[in-house]
Amino acid sequence: MAKRMPQRTGMAGMTLIELMIAMTIGLALTIAVSAVYVNTSRARNDLERVSQATDNARFAVDLLTEDLRHAGFFGPFIPANDAVYVPSDPCNTAWNAQGWDLTASPQQMPVAVEGLDDPVALPAGWACLPDVLPGSDVVTLRRVVETPVMPASITTTDVPYVQASQCTTDADPVRYSNDSAVFTLRNLACDDPALSPVPARQYITRTYYVASCNVCAPSDGVPTLKRVEMRDGALTVQALAEGVVDMQLQYGFDADGDGDVDAYQVGLNGVGGDPGNDWSNVMAVRTHMLMQSTGRISGAADTRTYNLGPGHTAETCPDGRRCILTNNTVRLINVAGRRETP
Repeated sequence: MAKRMPQRTGMAGMTLIELMIAMTIGLALTIAVSAVYVNTSRARNDLERVSQATDNARFAVDLLTEDLRHAGFFGPFIPANDAVYVPSDPCNTAWNAQGWDLTASPQQMPVAVEGLDDPVALPAGWACLPDVLPGSDVVTLRRVVETPVMPASITTTDVPYVQASQCTTDADPVRYSNDSAVFTLRNLACDDPALSPVPARQYITRTYYVASCNVCAPSDGVPTLKRVEMRDGALTVQALAEGVVDMQLQYGFDADGDGDVDAYQVGLNGVGGDPGNDWSNVMAVRTHMLMQSTGRISGAADTRTYNLGPGHTAETCPDGRRCILTNNTVRLINVAGRRETP
């Protein structure tokens, strides 16, 4: 006869108390994991914002540095030692209002660098700079483009070009005009310019400044490094790098004509006849650029102070942001090189 298995007298399972304890433990674990995820995500976002600010700062400095190195570049043309350099309105697009007068004696040319120190309101000749952030410096650079073109390809009538002679017997060492028919200077072999034309380069100006916004209609409130470029007979505004809070510049003036910097100033010193009151004596530029993170940063506030040069030695970072300060000194190779003793 088979033995019968004992029957279970009750049901196995969790009591209500055990279930509540398990739910409490699970909820606590969920909260802990969520907190770790939120903190990790916040830290990652903060790191990305700071990294982006660093990249923007590097890009802005590299761009301005490269343009400063090219300031005063007029192709192979080397101005006469007695040339007179004059400022001009950076907002004027007329080809014959750029400071060039090669028929004058001595010849007259535009200064390579010209700036405004801490402008609260822009002078009339600079009014084309939209949404300027008050108190941040402005600088205009003048030169020709790197890529030359043949005179026959110049078809516009309102764009200035510069052609430099390569022939030692040409009466004019350089010509500046908006008319391609004027560009008849000869090459190194002094060949017929109709058969062997010498290329010309377009003359441009670029003005760098800090705007209070990137997208400004309506304003997004993001301070941005911008530039206004005069090219092809018109002015164009270009946004370059978001997050630039302030830009301060110091100019290195040559007092004795040897191409070396003797003193740094934030602008002209206002002393008539003094080398420090003439933009043509600027041989180098110190740039100070304060960059903020692209978004607000969690955690401790940035309480540091930043030195952006004379008059700006204790600048602070906007609330809720982290800031990066870049300092750089750029030699104006084309300007200073012409003064160096062989």
